[in-house]
Amino acid sequence: MTHDKQNIFVGHIKNSTNLSLSDNPTLKYWDPFINRLKKLKLLQELIINSCGIDQAKTKKQKESNKMFPSLKFLYMSHNKISSFELINELSSTPSVSVLQNSIYPSNQNESETAKQETIARLPNLTH
Repeated sequence: MTHDKQNIFVGHIKNSTNLSLSDNPTLKYWDPFINRLKKLKLLQELIINSCGIDQAKTKKQKESNKMFPSLKFLYMSHNKISSFELINELSSTPSVSVLQNSIYPSNQNESETAKQETIARLPNLTH
């Protein structure tokens, strides 16, 4: 999808509160498309499971203009996320699912440590 088509698509769904884009390998690279979704000020639920996302390149923003200001639920399970960069960006999101990502090693002790670190980075987490 070209940048113009992405902007048009986001413009058409600007009042959406729920969006599911799971199983979409074109979302493998967070930027630029997912970053464009940040324009959806009413978006409360974003489901991007099994998209092959391996990193999140977020654009620097002012503290008052956080990514996805209304987001309450984010589902990003079964991707390839291996760093906490995205988790830091989502610190105000109350419900986040990042199961089955590379951030959780197969070693049970290391995996438990990664889970605790994820929780610590999400101070508003309720679920």
